[in-house]
Formats: sequence, structure tokens, C-alpha cells
Amino acid sequence: MKQQALELTEYLKDVLGYKTVYPVKVTVSQPSGRKKVTCYGAEYVRPEYHNESWLYLLIFYDDLEAVYSKKHCYSRSGEDWYVAGYSSRESLSEQYIEFHPFGHNVQVTKWNGACDIDAYESPRVRLEMTVEKLNEEE
Repeated sequence: MKQQALELTEYLKDVLGYKTVYPVKVTVSQPSGRKKVTCYGAEYVRPEYHNESWLYLLIFYDDLEAVYSKKHCYSRSGEDWYVAGYSSRESLSEQYIEFHPFGHNVQVTKWNGACDIDAYESPRVRLEMTVEKLNEEE
């Protein structure tokens, strides 16, 4: 997966034209002492979204439930982050595969709403998320 993260970084730069991109390793804690989930991917700045930072994380489909749930969000440096999009099994079918050239993924970004992310619903469990920048030269 680390090699795919490096390839994803190049894809985001060369094909999609993003300027600020680097490969990352992300670890997400899990509730009730379950094993942490580790993903690789890229962090990049999206000018079309007010220069917000996004994480494009490559995952195994079996990890999707551990990574995406409306019952939780992520805490990164005291800020709430959430899954803004993800690939389903259907999204990797032949008609959509061009949009997911690296397979299953989740798109994660910081919550910047006017109120708390869970202001109008049941409180979400905050899962600690650590993001480690990878060396592109390895």
C-alpha cells in the first residue's frame, strides 16, 4: 500500500493538477479496544474547496465499516474530520472505474460547519486520527 500511496501522490499532481500533495500513513483508533486501522494515501490541498486539506485514503473494502460510520468522526489535532465520500463495490464497476483508478478509497476532510458536526443528531464518537507524512524518496 505504501507504493500505491506514492503512485497516488503522483497521480494527484500530474493527472489532476494539484500542487500541494504528499503521501501519508494514517492510523485511526477504534472504539472498544478494537485493533487500530492503518491506511495509506495522500494529503492534498483542494483550491476548489477554499484551499482545504483533504485525505485520499486507500483502503481494503473490508475496512470500510471500521473507517466509515455516521456514528463517529475523527479527531485530528483537536479538530473534527469526517468522511466526505467513499467508494462502494458498485463504484468500482466498469462504468465507474475511471473515477477510482486506485480502488477502494475514502475522502476525508475537516469539518468546518457553523455548528458542531453532531449538533443535530446523536453525539458522534471521536476516533483519534494520526497522519504521518511519508518520505517520497524511499
